[in-house]
Amino acid sequence: MKHFNSKILLFGEHTVLYGSDALLMPFQRYWGKFDFVSPKQENKGELASHRILVSFSEFVAKSNLSYLFNTSQIALELSKGLYFNSNIPIGYGIGSSGALVAAFYSKFKIGKEERNIEEVRRVLAELESYFHGSSSGFDPLVSYLDKPLHKSKTGVKPINIDLSYFHSFLVDTATTRSTLSLVSVFKTKSQDPDFGTIAIPAFVESTNQCVKAILKNDTEVFFSHLKELSALQFRYLQEFIPTNYFPLWEKGLDTDDFYLKLCGAGGGGYLLGFAKKSSELPETGNLILL
Repeated sequence: MKHFNSKILLFGEHTVLYGSDALLMPFQRYWGKFDFVSPKQENKGELASHRILVSFSEFVAKSNLSYLFNTSQIALELSKGLYFNSNIPIGYGIGSSGALVAAFYSKFKIGKEERNIEEVRRVLAELESYFHGSSSGFDPLVSYLDKPLHKSKTGVKPINIDLSYFHSFLVDTATTRSTLSLVSVFKTKSQDPDFGTIAIPAFVESTNQCVKAILKNDTEVFFSHLKELSALQFRYLQEFIPTNYFPLWEKGLDTDDFYLKLCGAGGGGYLLGFAKKSSELPETGNLILL
C-alpha cells in the first residue's frame, strides 16, 4: 500500500497561530502505510494501532465529514484487521498522526475528483482534531501531497525548496513530548503583556524574514534573521528547550558557525539547525542531515 511520509515544520512553530508564515516539508526518513494485522500472531503494536484506527473511524462516522468517506469500505477493511504500520516516532512532532490522517483520507474518500488545496486542508484539520483537540491541517496536508508547503497570508501552496544552501540538520534529543500541552503553555505565556507585545511580534517578524530568505536562497539574509530567531527562542522559550542542550544552543550563538531553533512545538523531539558551512556543523553524535 502507499507510503505516507512524516513531516518537518521548518518555520512557524507556535507563531503560525499569530499570523506568521510557515514552511513545512516531507521527511522521508520516517513513514507509515496501511497494513493488516498478522493473522497467526498477536503483535501488541499492530493490535494497538488497529484499536486506534477503529476509534478514529467511529469519530469520523459521527462527524459532519462522514458523507465524504466510504463507510462500508472502512468497516470491511477494519474487519480484516486494518492498522497503520508506521515507523514515525510518536511525541517527536514530525507528524505521526498527520501521516495516518493523510492515509485515511487518501484511501477512503469518495470520488476521484480532487478538492482545492484549502478545502483539503480544512477536511484534514477536522480529522486530525481527533488526536490533538485542534489542528491547522498542515501536517497531514504535507503527508498527503508529499510536497513542501508555504503558508502565508494569501493561503497555502506547494513549493520547491533547496536546503543545500543552508546545511540544515536535526539534533535528536531522545525526549518525547506532547504538542497539545506545549501549545497550551505558549498560549498561557502569550497572555503576559510583555511576552504578547514584545516577544510574539519579534518571533513573527524573524520567522517571516527567514522564510522569505530561504525561498530566495539568500543565505546572508537568512542567517542574519535566523540568529535573531534563535536568540529570541533561547531568551523567551527556555522551557521548550531540553536543558542538556542549552550549551550547544549557546555555542551556536557565540561562534556564529550554526544556529539552533525549535522544530515544531519544541520540548523534546528534534531540534532544527542550520550551519553556514558544511565544515561548521556541530560535533554531536545524534545529528541527522537534511
